[in-house]
Amino acid sequence: MKIIVIANETFPTDQNLTLENINEKKILNPYDEFAIQKASEIKNHKNDEIIIFMISKSDNLYCLKTCLGLGGTSGNLIIFKGNNPKDLAAILVKEIKKQGTFDLILTGEQDVNNPRGDIPYMINSLLDVPLISHCLDIHYSNNKLICKKETDDFLEEISINLPCIISFRKNVYEPKYPSINDIMSINEKPIFLNYYNKSENNLYLKLKIYNVKRQNKIYKNIDSDKAVKKISTYLDEWGLNGGLYEYINLFKSKK
Repeated sequence: MKIIVIANETFPTDQNLTLENINEKKILNPYDEFAIQKASEIKNHKNDEIIIFMISKSDNLYCLKTCLGLGGTSGNLIIFKGNNPKDLAAILVKEIKKQGTFDLILTGEQDVNNPRGDIPYMINSLLDVPLISHCLDIHYSNNKLICKKETDDFLEEISINLPCIISFRKNVYEPKYPSINDIMSINEKPIFLNYYNKSENNLYLKLKIYNVKRQNKIYKNIDSDKAVKKISTYLDEWGLNGGLYEYINLFKSKK
């Protein structure tokens, strides 16, 4: 059986992040950690493969090596610095197709720091492979995959043929910790680095920090025209005037 696990690094939720350490402190997304654990549980033959695709914005191998220590047999680091999920899904599908045929794709439903879970659905559409989302558990029996998922009213058990895609909710589970042998074997497992540049039509977010200080000025007995002029001057100085003049003009027109 060839199992592909798509994992993502994310920010720790139990630490204070600063501008200095925000790009250094990354952990394996818990939803994806659960997917790797389930992949290890249904692997039933020594020749079965668990191929890890780790999505990262840098070439830091810490999270990918964590995946290998948890049961992955080989790792692919997808270094993608963009923010467009459609571009990322296309890259993942391209890399998945390089693997040839596969039996199962497992991934987390979402990132703990990002509630949007659109990547599994985009991969499902691009590969035209059935997807079962929001799974709580899986097991493999008689050449069929049995998936357990929760609805508003009851628990469902769905039987599905392979190949398919499964995305997991973060369930309550006992984390698996790599043994000494698992850790020692990481260096013997192949790791491939794949760099992807930002696409021209991508959306990128830039953080600009302003040091805003109170002016400590109080204007008394000022009429509306002078007040509007003062506000406009400050908005120009601070670079915040875009889109606000219409409100200022509206205020002036109601004088």
